[in-house]
Amino acid sequence: MTRIKFMALVFVLIAVAGTAIACGSESSDQDEPQVQLVYQDWRTAWFQPMVVEMMEKFHESHPNIRVFYTPDPRGLADIMLEQMKAGTAADVFQGCCSYFPIWAQEGFTLDLSPFIERDLAPVRD
Repeated sequence: MTRIKFMALVFVLIAVAGTAIACGSESSDQDEPQVQLVYQDWRTAWFQPMVVEMMEKFHESHPNIRVFYTPDPRGLADIMLEQMKAGTAADVFQGCCSYFPIWAQEGFTLDLSPFIERDLAPVRD
């Protein structure tokens, strides 16, 4: 998967998460609920500039969802579990391999499949 396809997928998931959160939130403007999400992902030199560029495009097409990027903390697996237990973890994040299943088993993840199936058309290459 290319970096651009990966980032496009991430921002689709952010849009789905934003929609899911907006459906359950109150707003002063009934037409356009304002959603703020914290998106956490890779801590690498090449990644942040790409995220900034993709977020600008995302914000243009989704003005009711404001996304704030933060890089993964050092010691991701342990720090994230602590943040999740404290209720301070990012809203949207990536995970892998040995630690993501633990987060899910602890109940700290939300299955976005129903929202994706409802809102996204299948992608064809």
